[in-house]
Amino acid sequence: MKTLLFPDNPGYVYGLDLLGSGSEEDMQLYMKYFADEASRAEWKADFPELEMPPREDTPFDRDKDLPKSAFG
Repeated sequence: MKTLLFPDNPGYVYGLDLLGSGSEEDMQLYMKYFADEASRAEWKADFPELEMPPREDTPFDRDKDLPKSAFG
């Protein structure tokens, strides 16, 4: 995999989707822990037959250990 870096843009972010297999289990995890209400509503409208899991906070707060940006 190749990645293009933009050193002239300090606000640039490159994200990796770790739940990106597209499996039903991965989508249930995304909807349960990470999707915002707009995404959940859109998903429910597109796939009304699928059961939407209740929204929950993630079981672990890993974000507290991430480095902080000087830009916000």
